[in-house]
Amino acid sequence: MSGYNTLTVGIYAEVIHRWFGQASRIASAIRVFTAKSKTADGKETRGVRIPDAVFVSAEIASGALANLQWSGVAPFPEPNLIEAHGLRETLRYMLDTDEIYCGCVGDEKMQRAPIPPERVRHWTVEQDFIDAIREGKPVSPSFEDGLEYMEFTEAVIRSGEQKCSIDLPLIR
Repeated sequence: MSGYNTLTVGIYAEVIHRWFGQASRIASAIRVFTAKSKTADGKETRGVRIPDAVFVSAEIASGALANLQWSGVAPFPEPNLIEAHGLRETLRYMLDTDEIYCGCVGDEKMQRAPIPPERVRHWTVEQDFIDAIREGKPVSPSFEDGLEYMEFTEAVIRSGEQKCSIDLPLIR
């Protein structure tokens, strides 16, 4: 049982909040297409309750709008990417290859943008967690940031189940 942690929704919530700010409203549609799955030992079949397809429309507190989708069952999925569109520019971050492309009005096509070495971040979540426990090192994201990500994932599931939009932050 994984609670509301569905597909990579929480990971994307972290990126979206860091880059654009916290979501203020979520409207989602969720589906379970694979209704039954074998247990890890392969001896039993159990019903599946965690969605394997999630579609989200989100309002960001900054005024931005987000359209997000995940599928754990698509046979030919699109690459994992985040796109941001402004009035004159588009930025595309390719998560699988860690590449950024950008383009402005008037450009023929988008160009790869180098990531300066001082801005490169490597995946160290597990080591950071261990260091925080063993050595008392500060952690990032903070507890408060993590709470916001979990509220986002919960709002996605609540919205899909209740078929209504959910305001954030959730009532605490």
